[in-house]
Amino acid sequence: MEISANFSRRVSRKLKQASVADQLLGPEFEDDLPPEPSFSCYSSDGEKKIRGIGKSHGVICTGNASALGTEKSTDWTCRPLPDEIKRPLRGLDTLSVSVNANNGARHDILLSSASVQRLRGAGNSQLSWLDDDTINGFIFLINERSRLYHGQDAAIHRSSGIQDPFNRTRVRTYIFGTHFFEILNRNTNGGYDNVAKWRRKVPGFNTVCVFMFPAFANSNHWVLAVVDVDGRQLIYYDPLCRDDTFNVMDCAVQWMEGEIRTAKGLDPFRGLDVSKWPILCNPWHLPQQSDIESCGIFVFFVAEHFERCVYPNFAQQDMPILRYRAVSILKQKFLPNSENDGRN
Repeated sequence: MEISANFSRRVSRKLKQASVADQLLGPEFEDDLPPEPSFSCYSSDGEKKIRGIGKSHGVICTGNASALGTEKSTDWTCRPLPDEIKRPLRGLDTLSVSVNANNGARHDILLSSASVQRLRGAGNSQLSWLDDDTINGFIFLINERSRLYHGQDAAIHRSSGIQDPFNRTRVRTYIFGTHFFEILNRNTNGGYDNVAKWRRKVPGFNTVCVFMFPAFANSNHWVLAVVDVDGRQLIYYDPLCRDDTFNVMDCAVQWMEGEIRTAKGLDPFRGLDVSKWPILCNPWHLPQQSDIESCGIFVFFVAEHFERCVYPNFAQQDMPILRYRAVSILKQKFLPNSENDGRN
């Protein structure tokens, strides 16, 4: 199914607006900002840089890399691991990770020594990018945690009307695997039709409020697309705070339009009009990387915070801790809800 020409132009126009974020800097724009919702962004010297425009205006909010991460994170993910947990991770050579196949079957894969070294950070930028197997292992754990938290009998979801994804009651979340975007973005055989059956492998599809999928853009950089059905919005996250030049959000819209077109009965997509949803490109409150090898770690932990509905306030300086935290999570095959949850 081809994405509508009008909406494609709308996506392109909105994404281009991100490049003029500098026009939003300065006090002369303060009086034009709507009261709800609004955000503030500060640089390391405390000077206000950007205040996000209300989403109802359909304007994309972006930040700059120096404006984030000035406060130390208090979230459990960024707290140093105890020595008794961290010490065995240093010599870890391989890891077994649970993933879901395209047919919904669960199976374990073995992360090679090279994959584990990439996860820990090998010191060489090209040897520190996370591969598909590692990302898919994280995806399975996020999906499993959301499923267990909400239970199998969750009610069919109706929108809460709350557009701030980090300031609302925790909602059911599902992340598609790393090949979802690749298959959806193929130029042959019509994008949506290639993934139309993927909904069948989503447990309790009608109860899911937020869908996400990672994309390995240009075969060298992880980004994240968020389809927030609950908030009626789409969010694009590039840890390097660059515009979407990889067709990621066009694909997200194409998938949404396909689901809406085929929706029947009590399907939560029935009657939705995605053309009216704002597209947020790199909202200022999402952390930004300043190296070239940590994109996968940023994407995983931002997705993990999306699932918990908790603001991600980690930053580049937290990467060494987060890398060890990620190894620990995969080793235990368990993603906690909090620091005192279960095996963490």
